[in-house]
Parts: sequence; C-alpha cells; structure tokens
Amino acid sequence: MRPEFVSMVETDFFNGTDKHFFHVCTDGSALAWLFKDEHDYIKGINCIAICTLTTGATVVSYVLMDNHVHFVLQGTMPACKNFINRFKHLIGKYISYRYSIKGYLRGLPTRIIPIRDEEYLLSVLAYIDRNPIVAGYRSLPNEYRWGSARFLFRENISGNGNCSWGKDCIPDNTFLNGKKSNIITPVSPKRNSSSTNSNSNPNRNGITTNSNGNSRYTSGEFSTTITMLQARQRRKILGTHINFPQYWTIDADGMIDPTCFIASGIQENLFKTPARYLYFLSRKLEGEIDSSIYSSTKSFIPDKELRYIISRMARELFNCNDVRIMDIPSRLALARKLRYEYASSQKQIARMLRLNLEILKGYV
Repeated sequence: MRPEFVSMVETDFFNGTDKHFFHVCTDGSALAWLFKDEHDYIKGINCIAICTLTTGATVVSYVLMDNHVHFVLQGTMPACKNFINRFKHLIGKYISYRYSIKGYLRGLPTRIIPIRDEEYLLSVLAYIDRNPIVAGYRSLPNEYRWGSARFLFRENISGNGNCSWGKDCIPDNTFLNGKKSNIITPVSPKRNSSSTNSNSNPNRNGITTNSNGNSRYTSGEFSTTITMLQARQRRKILGTHINFPQYWTIDADGMIDPTCFIASGIQENLFKTPARYLYFLSRKLEGEIDSSIYSSTKSFIPDKELRYIISRMARELFNCNDVRIMDIPSRLALARKLRYEYASSQKQIARMLRLNLEILKGYV
C-alpha cells in the first residue's frame, strides 16, 4: 500500500502516536570520522539492524558515510528519535571499546526532520543515495556497499522487513568461505586484508568485489541464519543479547544481511519505476535538502504545534488543562519529555512553559 500524505490540519506529525516519515541524520562537520574501516562499517550495519528490532522504527533508506549517517525512517516521532539515540549509543560504545576513546559521540548533533509531502520524500531518498557520489566515491550508488541503494529495483530483492528471499527459501546447507558449516567465524577488526577470502577483495571505495570485479551485493552469499549461531558466539559477533527473527542471516564477514531489515519495497512503491528513480537521482538536490537540514537546527516543531503537544501531555500526566497554573516540578517534568521525546530547544521549552532558561539548562 502506498503511503498517503495529508496536511498538518488533518494530522499531527508530533503527537507521538501517528507514524510518519522522517529524515534522520548526524552532523557531518562535527566529527573527523565515524567509520574508519570495513569492520567499523559492518558494525554500523549491524547496529541499524538491532535498532529496528528494539525501537519500532522502520528503515526505508540509509547510507553510512565516513563521518556521518543518513536515514529515512517511518514511525512515530519518539520511535525515530529513540532509533538514532540508540544507534549513537551502540556506535559510541563500540568506538570506546575498539579505539579506547570514551565519549566520542557525546554531543553529536542529530537532525530529525518531518517529511510533509511525497515530492520532498522522493527528493530526500534520492539525496541520501547520492551521498557517495557527492563525496567523491568512484562508484554508482547501487555499488556502494554501505548504503541501501544497492537493494532497489533488483530482481529477487524486495526488502520489506524480512529477508528478500523469504523465510521458506533459506538453504538447508550453509557454506562459509567455501566450506560447509552451521556456524560463522568472526573476523578480527584488525585482520590483514591478505588473510581474507581470495575471491573477495574490498577496494578503497568500500565496495567489496569478487574475483571478477563485480560488486558483492547479492544477498545470502556465504551466509547462515543468525539463530544457528551459539548464544555466546552471537554475542561476541553482534554484541547484543536480543533475539533475532529465525530467518535473519549473517554473512562470512559478520554482517547482518540488510534485506532482513530494510523496507526497500516502500521506496520502490513511491518511485514506481526505475526511470523515475533515476530522474530524481540525476537531480542536484544538495542545496534544497542541506537548507532543510540547516533550518531544522533551530527548532523544527512550530510553537503552534508544540502548544498542542504541551496541552495534551499536561492533561494526560497531570490532569491539568492550563500549564500556567502547574507547579514548577510538574513543568520541569514536561520540559524533560519535550526535550528528549520531541527534540525541542531549551529556549523554546523555556518560552512555552514559562520557565527560567538558566534553571532549565541545569535540568534538561
């Protein structure tokens, strides 16, 4: 079913219950690096998979760049905010462990931008897929290993939250590095490239190729189902105790197959045809989208919408219809929810809740 877009008069993007599309990204100018090598990128992909299972947000599109990330998520605003916060937490924990850098992602600016119409959604989706080109990678978006573009409009690739080939099509026997096996051996983060499979060579653009030079974007190559791994081994590779769907698979590099969690079918339904997708992909969208990202740094929820949210929260939490008569502790409790669930700025919260800004800064 194609998603429908309605005006703000008919729906509220920020009520915390309705599902909508959001462009979620981190600031590319805030960090020198986010992913340094193949192992870092694989960890990033696995963190996306974990976040889809633990937050309720649907990943429609993604791209991991060396110093920032972009997502189009579908879900409630709190779920999408929880997704990016958990993603940053997992990556930050990994960086702390591997590189001995604590708090590296602390304070990393994040944008969560509501998408209000279909035309803009198509532009954002194409903008995300254009990132490797704009960054100077010598590959087409559908060859970039760390983005979702490689799963669009391909035969037998129709990700909708399940593995593309379906639960019943998983082969009985799994082969890892050419050997029949029911388990997978994790690769060392610092392994020498010469020790990898001779038929698979990562090039300098982050594209994994086989011996004949073709990009390895075929799902399921040398893969096994995650549930076939022993619990201890699964925790060692993926760093989590959560349970995975029984049809989700992981490859010989220790990366979860993105077709298990990427909802590429939504994107295909929006673009309708490959020709229309290529049309948007050919447009220089950076000025339009970058401007939207920049303007979102102020406060993307207008006061009018935030006033409605505050009134609803006050009624639900404190059985009060007028914020002006609420005591300070109650208003501070509202302030925390506005800050962490709706990403409102401290100045906007202070203004809307009639709180002293300096006091508020020490609380949220």
